[in-house]
Amino acid sequence: MNVKVQNRAGLPADRLEALKADLSLLEKSRMGLGERAFRYAVDGDAPDVIADIAATTDAHEVLHLTCSTHIYNTHKAAELRCKKIFAGLVADGDFLLRMADIYEAASRNAQRKLAGGPFGLPEWLECFLIEVTQDRYSAEPNKGVLEAAAIEQMLAARGAPADLAIRTLVNIKPRDWSCHQLANVLRTLKGMGAAMERCPAPVLDVLTSAPADQRVHVLEMMTTLNANPEPFLDKLIELGVSSAKTVREAALPLLRRQRSAASKRRRPRWPRAPTTSASRRSRSSGNWRARIRANS
Repeated sequence: MNVKVQNRAGLPADRLEALKADLSLLEKSRMGLGERAFRYAVDGDAPDVIADIAATTDAHEVLHLTCSTHIYNTHKAAELRCKKIFAGLVADGDFLLRMADIYEAASRNAQRKLAGGPFGLPEWLECFLIEVTQDRYSAEPNKGVLEAAAIEQMLAARGAPADLAIRTLVNIKPRDWSCHQLANVLRTLKGMGAAMERCPAPVLDVLTSAPADQRVHVLEMMTTLNANPEPFLDKLIELGVSSAKTVREAALPLLRRQRSAASKRRRPRWPRAPTTSASRRSRSSGNWRARIRANS
């Protein structure tokens, strides 16, 4: 496929060639489709190509898209695409949105199972996340190839709340297997712990009003993702003396992390962990709050 572009997306030469090779596969579906898709992705030209891609019945097959449940043995091709095109890529946000549109359109006529999550994550974003996640079945944090901040920018550009990804992740129930894959691709985004600090409201909502098992799930996730405890300190102290043992134990690692951070600034006299006695719970909560704030 011999096509010249202006490269308004600012892609490095090696990424540009990898993208051209990948989208040229659409030529197998319809003559000229790959060339137009490449020009649209890189420069934003010929936006009507999205409708033409959506009208095909085999675009998902020729692109080896993994968001299709009908096509098998596509994961190696998808992982290669992630490594060559998206891994560590710093690109214009509009480019990522255009790629999301291409993947959503190409898989529209395929058998695909999108979870959407409790708040209806857009289909274009879920398709995109699946395609740019090297191992969508892994729960390992920071294994994704994109930054969580880039996803926030994409959502905001489409008029959706910037915190929708975080809100979706923390509200997926721990044993909701229908959303298990979606939770994994969100959790593996780079910097998801920092995203919780940027968008604390959804996290606080869950820690305040969700059932105990959901609060434990989110607290453990915050620990795994290395989220900064400081924006959630008051709530964590409250949960650290909760009547539910599971909640207390899940909150303690985050409180210890905050204590460690405070001790680097000033060596505190740290109180012993509170007991389960109801008569001491209120006093212990006050002690924890006073000691942490005195050294913050």
